[in-house]
Amino acid sequence: MIDNTIKTKIVKAITEKKMPVKDIAKKLFMSEHQLGLLLESWGVEIPRKRRHTVPMPPRDHLMEVYSKQGNSQKTAKFFGVSIGTVVRWMKAMDIPMKKMGKMNSAQKVSYLEKHLGKIGHFNL
Repeated sequence: MIDNTIKTKIVKAITEKKMPVKDIAKKLFMSEHQLGLLLESWGVEIPRKRRHTVPMPPRDHLMEVYSKQGNSQKTAKFFGVSIGTVVRWMKAMDIPMKKMGKMNSAQKVSYLEKHLGKIGHFNL
């Protein structure tokens, strides 16, 4: 059985001090998931992680940055977001990425044609 003073300290840290579960778990030498199980069993509501959202850049700007940076990893670093966010943005805007390996030829053509249909003004 757990000592009530430890339980009280943990609950107070989350509810009153608003400490992140991640930080408390680290100090207790357990995972966030493990601490979450304890908190749930104690009836303590776990605050949701706060995500700072970066607005999706305009299509032309994203294409330009991706072209200059050369890959999604560097593009993500440029915008201060994860690689997954860049990939999601590019898929949402039908911007072709350099890797289309999982697509068959017909899917690649369709994807690239969709992209060309969204391009505004360009010079050749």
